[in-house]
Formats: sequence, C-alpha cells, structure tokens
Amino acid sequence: MIQFLPIEELFYGVQLQSYLLNSYLPF
Repeated sequence: MIQFLPIEELFYGVQLQSYLLNSYLPF
C-alpha cells in the first residue's frame, strides 16, 4: 500500500530523523 505524504508530514519526518541522528551521533 503506497501512501503519498503531505509536505508538512514529510518535512516533520526529516526533522525527526535528523534530531534522532544528532542525539545518537555527537557531532
């Protein structure tokens, strides 16, 4: 099942992923 996400939800997903990466990787 393929769902097309809205731009806001996609942007939120990218922000959440970058936040998790920053919390795990001490850059």
